[in-house]
Amino acid sequence: MKIRRLNPRDGGVTRLAQNKPLVWDFRASESPDGRSVVFCRAETGAVPAIWVMDADGRNPRLLTHGFQDKGADHPRWLPLQVEDYSFKQFPSRSVLTKASLHA
Repeated sequence: MKIRRLNPRDGGVTRLAQNKPLVWDFRASESPDGRSVVFCRAETGAVPAIWVMDADGRNPRLLTHGFQDKGADHPRWLPLQVEDYSFKQFPSRSVLTKASLHA
């Protein structure tokens, strides 16, 4: 699978991620500011990892293989106000919760 960007104005398609055969890139999500793309990458038969690259497809870099290297999937960007959120990690899962803010 390959990650591509579609230009809705002219229908042009740009390939972003450059991967090797038997490597799959999938579940891409563009950052709120449009400067980066987070995605999953996995070799055939291996657990997926989360990667990030520049919006033009350059500079891909590994973020995580998940808890205890057991894989990571479904990456998403947080809203710009991340101070409203808390992240807790448990042996079997990680949980992101929105904090209650009172004036």
